[in-house]
Amino acid sequence: LQYLGNQKGVALVFVLLILTLLSIIAGSFSLGIRSDASIVHQTKTRLQSNALRDAGLAYAQFMLSQPTADLRWKTDAKSYPFTFDGHRLDIEIQDEAGKFDLNLIDQELLQALIAPFAESAESLSRAIVEFREGVDESDFGVDLDRSTPQTKRAFKSVKELFFIEGMTEGLHQKLAPLLTVYSRQKVVDLGVASEAVLNALPGSDPAWVQQILENRNVIGGNTSISIPSLLSKYVGVKTARVGQYLNLSVWLTQADGVKLATSVVLHRNVRRASPVFKELERNIRHE
Repeated sequence: LQYLGNQKGVALVFVLLILTLLSIIAGSFSLGIRSDASIVHQTKTRLQSNALRDAGLAYAQFMLSQPTADLRWKTDAKSYPFTFDGHRLDIEIQDEAGKFDLNLIDQELLQALIAPFAESAESLSRAIVEFREGVDESDFGVDLDRSTPQTKRAFKSVKELFFIEGMTEGLHQKLAPLLTVYSRQKVVDLGVASEAVLNALPGSDPAWVQQILENRNVIGGNTSISIPSLLSKYVGVKTARVGQYLNLSVWLTQADGVKLATSVVLHRNVRRASPVFKELERNIRHE
């Protein structure tokens, strides 16, 4: 009888071990299922978000290609709301001719742009200018071989500002909307410059900025609009590069409140050959 009792005890322990093992397996399986479901949901959300922003970009290009000026969207950083598949998108188009060219801006103006956001504006502006101007003989204390052209390293993208020591993510976010590498001109065009760019001009004031913003359509022939002498070397009207390079940003507000944006720089083919727009650069932003 004692032997049979011991056998029953062993069997009971064995059954309990089996049940415990099965519970662990079931729990792991359930956790794996939930994890896989979460991954699938996140992937679906990301793909949907990308598709919605791409739809916004396609629609913006369509509106930029309208045959008449009344229908065509403006390129002066005005925001256009757009609803697609029940989702609200905000589309902003900025002509690169309305920004300061990072490769042509002088140190004085560059320092003025940085100063409101960083105490090290002088050293940062000097570092940026030295970066794009390349090697200087005085840095070595000896004569360089004159048969070798001086090295010049133009910025290929505003993102390359991160190569500059002291450049932070926060400062870059402030400067990026003001700068470009595509305008290739020393002035910003008043017809397409954003309010932020106009306010950043040294010597500008709110009343003058408001006058410019309210007279976009007639700015070229409106003699009542005067350009302060301090600004004359920094601004122009109907410059040669207007309309050639455009920055499109499509913002999507997600369910969690986070805003995601796809920004692309497009080159417009002014000869109207196909394709009309060629994508040069793409960035993803969030806030």
